[in-house]
Amino acid sequence: MAIAYRLSQLGKPFIIVEKEPHLGGLSVTRRYNKYLYEYGPHAFHLKDQKIIDWLKRLLGKDFRVIPTNTSVFIDGKLYAYPLKANELLRKVRPTLGIRIIADYIWANINYTISRKNWQNFYEWGIASFGRKLYKISFGDYTTKVWGIDPRELSAKLATNKISKLNLREVIAKTMGIKGKEQPLFFKKYLYPEKGISLIFTRMAKETNGKGKILLQTKAIALNTRNNRVTSVTVEAENKKRKIACDTVVSTLPIKLLSQLVKGSLSRATLASANKLQYRDMMIVYVVVEEKSLPDSQWIYLVENKFQFNRVSINKNLSPRFCVGGLTLLAFEICCKKGDRLWNKKNSQLLAMVREDMVKLGWRDLKIRDCIVERISNAYPIYLVDFEKNVSQAIRGLSKIVNLISTGRNGLFLNSDIHDCFQMGFETADFVAKDIDISDKYYQKVANKWSIN
Repeated sequence: MAIAYRLSQLGKPFIIVEKEPHLGGLSVTRRYNKYLYEYGPHAFHLKDQKIIDWLKRLLGKDFRVIPTNTSVFIDGKLYAYPLKANELLRKVRPTLGIRIIADYIWANINYTISRKNWQNFYEWGIASFGRKLYKISFGDYTTKVWGIDPRELSAKLATNKISKLNLREVIAKTMGIKGKEQPLFFKKYLYPEKGISLIFTRMAKETNGKGKILLQTKAIALNTRNNRVTSVTVEAENKKRKIACDTVVSTLPIKLLSQLVKGSLSRATLASANKLQYRDMMIVYVVVEEKSLPDSQWIYLVENKFQFNRVSINKNLSPRFCVGGLTLLAFEICCKKGDRLWNKKNSQLLAMVREDMVKLGWRDLKIRDCIVERISNAYPIYLVDFEKNVSQAIRGLSKIVNLISTGRNGLFLNSDIHDCFQMGFETADFVAKDIDISDKYYQKVANKWSIN
């Protein structure tokens, strides 16, 4: 949508082909009876001043910024997330605190002496947190979320998404030595009261008449000749047709895009694309009484005793998400499409939610209703050496000179919504120059977004 919006500003005609009945992909606000809910939900961090100014104009009085309030549940207590070492050591049991510090010191000594490079997520975690804290805060959680041993995951997953807990500085301050302050995560973000979809509906309205938006329409083939896409075959209401094109920009997963390109990709490119894996997920929403809930927006459930990964409390995001004294809790769980968990009945998933609610101390909350959403390709899985497969797949795709693969799934990024908007605007600026893509676009993107 960001690409189409910018192209419309530049006077370039566009056609959006969207499989879903809504814009925004996973960044969407949906309605069930009286309730609004979202896939996530998604925080739009304010990091680029040009985009901030644009959003203020687009949203007007609906430009609403709220403070970040994310928590992690450990050993029966809520802690601020990202974890703060001083809070952690103050609130945990003394014996556990001593173990955390001892393991942390030992890990730092060990890695300082060996100067070993991190080969995977597990090694990064042990070196950064010590064995005990790594296990209770990220180790078990990582296995639960990704479904594989953390030794099979790239350390880049950690360095991109996790704040390193600087226990060294806390220990130094305890001993009277002045230490450095830890870098801060985003402390606030954009969240329209009516939900994130408001951004996309406003954008679509402003592009009215300058392009076409085809919802519930699926791209099923990219037809090529002489290393160019000549047309896209789409399907809607069981009818197929071809749409001629000058340029195609895709935000599909690289693996899926490669399968749609007909007759132009090498076996090596297809093999690399097929090695890229994505994690699927389900979200179980339960309607409950809004009283007696924490003020956290998200709570990470990192311990193995929890079946779900994370829960969000909608009333803490927007008052519009709380109706008649009721609100939605969104319980997220990762899985693989078609596996036993994915195929569980909604009643079975609801039973799992009830079990986790008891472990959270929410046994007295009455559940009035339940919604289940199943989401494919939610997260790219950063396996060790995944970069090689991404680079080879992108190099193969870039030989089709009027095809760009971009965005979170299109570049296999663990990026956030604000990054995707910026990437979309930059992609549109490139497309508007009417030059063959070749490797130039991807070189620019690689330098900016560090995908290679």
